[in-house]
Amino acid sequence: AWTISAVKEYDQDSSEFYSTIYKAYNMCMVITCACLILFDKVIAKILFGADFYEAWKYAPFLMISVVFGALVQLLGGIFSAAKESKAFGNTILIGAAANTIMNVAFVYACGPLGAAIATSLSYMLIWALRLYKVTRQMKLDVSLIRDALSYVLLYLQATLLMFYSYNWSGYLIQIGFVVAVFVLYFKELTGVAMLRILAMLGIVIMHTNGAVMEHASGTGFAWTQIENGIFNAGVSIFVLISGYFGIRRSTQKLIELESTVILYAVLSALVGCFFGKASILSIIKAFIP
Repeated sequence: AWTISAVKEYDQDSSEFYSTIYKAYNMCMVITCACLILFDKVIAKILFGADFYEAWKYAPFLMISVVFGALVQLLGGIFSAAKESKAFGNTILIGAAANTIMNVAFVYACGPLGAAIATSLSYMLIWALRLYKVTRQMKLDVSLIRDALSYVLLYLQATLLMFYSYNWSGYLIQIGFVVAVFVLYFKELTGVAMLRILAMLGIVIMHTNGAVMEHASGTGFAWTQIENGIFNAGVSIFVLISGYFGIRRSTQKLIELESTVILYAVLSALVGCFFGKASILSIIKAFIP
């Protein structure tokens, strides 16, 4: 979906759109990652079996990998829009080679933990290369120093979790890191931006519950249903916010968006009518979704 939006919005004046999406996405990923690291051991107790509980040590660095991986995919959408397939492939090859070399070295030195660290560093390398390439093509308004500091905080948080996680002082340190991350992004944590973060967090929680719901029963099943019903609203909220940023100040974009929605609504109604699961009234209603 992001790649399609990136291609449609790509022109000489698209840097503001890309900057807005990048900053919001980066902020959401970093804050979510910091919060998940804080509750890493609690989540591990719920989701991991007894034999795999020790894997909580590796999860924080893998979550940091997800942060950089998400940003890599976001920048990859801009590459697709700019038809930079060569840069797209080159960054992946460099990252894969670096990951292989670092895995061999770090696994030998740190065991399984080394693989998690190597993966996060290789994704960070790909992110840095792609960000450098994109900023050479357009003026991307990115607070690089602030973002780099937030990444350092995530690595410190993940590292200290392994050494200071068995007493209250350890949890206070973790809370301190989360607060520090929130402070870094305080100016952006207002109004629509904050609502977008909560929507994304709700979507993550909803999908996480999907795996839990398969094995839940009794009160646990009821709780997952309630949670899923509440956080499912995050999808609609995020779509509405993204749509607002995508069409504001442009009547043409509004018409294109409405036309697309009507087209798919009518097609869905026609298919349903063909299979006897919809009526003519449903087709008429599809023209005013």
